[in-house]
Amino acid sequence: MYVSYIDVDSNLQSILQYGTPQFPVRCFMDVFSRLLNNRLNWHWHTELELVVILQGTVRYYLGEQCIILSTGDGVFINSGTMHSAEPDLECDDAIMFAVAFSPEFIMAPHSLVYQNCVAPFIANSGFPGTGLYGKIPWQRRILDAIKSLSILEANPTFSYELQYHNNICLAWLEIITNLGESLKGERKKSPPDVRRTKLMMEYIHSHYSEDISITDISESANISKSECFRCFRKVLGKKPFEYLIEYRLEQAIKQISVSDRSISEIAADCGFNHHSYFGKQFKKFTGNTPNEYRKSVRLRHAGESALK
Repeated sequence: MYVSYIDVDSNLQSILQYGTPQFPVRCFMDVFSRLLNNRLNWHWHTELELVVILQGTVRYYLGEQCIILSTGDGVFINSGTMHSAEPDLECDDAIMFAVAFSPEFIMAPHSLVYQNCVAPFIANSGFPGTGLYGKIPWQRRILDAIKSLSILEANPTFSYELQYHNNICLAWLEIITNLGESLKGERKKSPPDVRRTKLMMEYIHSHYSEDISITDISESANISKSECFRCFRKVLGKKPFEYLIEYRLEQAIKQISVSDRSISEIAADCGFNHHSYFGKQFKKFTGNTPNEYRKSVRLRHAGESALK
């Protein structure tokens, strides 16, 4: 399945449905040129996730970690981990296959397998996940299992569900066998900078349409303005207002794509008080004016409808 943007709630949790209660698994083929602003926006979910890079080089962000992944590499993302991704600076486009699944897909919660081999690891918020590299044998076996799922997704067979379960269990066994000892013991919390930044991002998501200040943003996490700047720079690699402007633009883009409302109305609703400033920032962000972007979206949708 292709997506252009991960819709999130006010807590940054993805509101996508990850499969069904009977089969709690969902796969994604992410082509970065199809994503809004060529990147996967920040979000988290309770599901575990396995990713393999099929083309290009990707910068994958897990909390405050930045992992560089080349073609054939991948990443495991733990439950509850804030993450995002974008192509590397020297890469025009990238493609990755991801499979997100409920921890309960591995085994039922009341079972000893779940209690001993799943629950202790997903409860450790100090373990956001790990990069996976083909040169390391046990990680290569995980990557091969994910690649097999990408092939299976394109050509499902009679035993589709069983093969999914088998490959995911094989991948999970490799993870806990090779990382389990280091993750046992006292549960760790996610780094404080990540928790603070998440609180401030949540505030921005709830108040982006208002005239908010750095003081407002920093106070939402009970920290100083200087700490606010430091946290954003460390975790997101940008200033608080840069993130605010980008989020406002993302919301405007979604409205422009699906609504016939005027550009000026949408700009005002998304926190832009000056139409000319909005137009300048929009073109810088997307490479098009708002009207050009709306026309391109409609042409693309018309072309897709004609092919159906």
